[in-house]
Amino acid sequence: MRKLILSIFNLLMPILLFAASNDLRFRHFSVEDGLSSNSVRALMQDKHGFLWIGTDEGLNRYDGTSIKLYRLKKQGANEAISSLYDTADKIWIGTDRGIYTYDYQTEHIEPFTLATSSHISIQTNANDIIENKDGNLWFATIGQGVFKYNIANNDLEQYEFKNSNGLMASILVDSENQIWAITSWGDPGISKLDKAKNKFEPFRPIYESQKYSSNALIMMEDSEHTLWLGAWECGLQKIDKYSGKVTTYLHPSNEKGAMHIHSMIEYAPHQLLIGSDDGLLLFNTVTEESQLFTEDETNPYSLSNRFVYPIIKDHEGGTWIGTYYGGVNYISPNTGRFESFVHSHFSNSVNGTVIGRFCEDPSGRIWIASDDGGLNSPPPKTGSSPIICHRPTRTASPIIMYMPCAWTAITYGSAHIPVE
Repeated sequence: MRKLILSIFNLLMPILLFAASNDLRFRHFSVEDGLSSNSVRALMQDKHGFLWIGTDEGLNRYDGTSIKLYRLKKQGANEAISSLYDTADKIWIGTDRGIYTYDYQTEHIEPFTLATSSHISIQTNANDIIENKDGNLWFATIGQGVFKYNIANNDLEQYEFKNSNGLMASILVDSENQIWAITSWGDPGISKLDKAKNKFEPFRPIYESQKYSSNALIMMEDSEHTLWLGAWECGLQKIDKYSGKVTTYLHPSNEKGAMHIHSMIEYAPHQLLIGSDDGLLLFNTVTEESQLFTEDETNPYSLSNRFVYPIIKDHEGGTWIGTYYGGVNYISPNTGRFESFVHSHFSNSVNGTVIGRFCEDPSGRIWIASDDGGLNSPPPKTGSSPIICHRPTRTASPIIMYMPCAWTAITYGSAHIPVE
């Protein structure tokens, strides 16, 4: 019986988690908060807990209170930051003009000028930086293919990818330490490193229809070791790494599909958080349900911009989302635990932003006193009526002076509001 109960619980858990995640609330960080630009291309949390934000106007570090800007122009770099990666003593910074490193001890930023045995250094846009279990760094570039940097031997090696003109989007190191290279600009869309030959070989996914392709910007592996490909024009694809068989979800031809997937993370067991040009999607891999989050001018806690680029999780379980026009968004790990009533200029809502007191009347209705918007009462849990708002008719300040817990009227300034 116990095993049966556990089995049922495991089956229901993804559904319960998905329902609990439906009300995501986003906190915004933009140029108004000190960001150098609202166009965010890269996010990373370092070993000290600082959040690093790569924008098209420089590198920013957020310490939880303030934002510090690091300029690269004096080192000869373009200010556009494309990727970030943290190692023991450095932060590796991918820019439109190659790789730079930030030294933790000196806080200096220096260009990475090492060349291959053929005298080729990284000089183009470095889209992605990742490390494998052997301690090698991998760089995906736009125009120069893929580079492997052996840190121990201080050796740089290039893989050209001539079929895609060296235009590579990202690198995945899976749980078996296999290296996958992804591109959206050529064939094959997916390549896998043959370690015996030290050569990337095409990986050909098997599709049910020829209209699908594997051209993509991102591929990830979830905690169950399933590969997920975020295609440029063919939705979300689940790939069996051994057979090559593909199952496609969220195809753009579907009204709930996603176009131009830029990023993916495992938000929770059986849940993927997907960044695309259509917004942020929460996808349940068991039920195949999805929910789209985008900007909503009537909701101050909605996503700031629908063009979603990098997504990361921090050490505390919070989620950080970079957008192309709306800066950074943050989802607390405690999101969804509370229902909120927020002042809005565009819809029926709580008046005021300075909340002073709460009280429940004999009928069970909750009353909210604000110093700048009067008295409010949201609808009962089971009701659909609008929020009731009371404002003083005179010019006096609408501050609630007294809210008793057992009463038939609310003292509102020097006036009284009867309770029905």
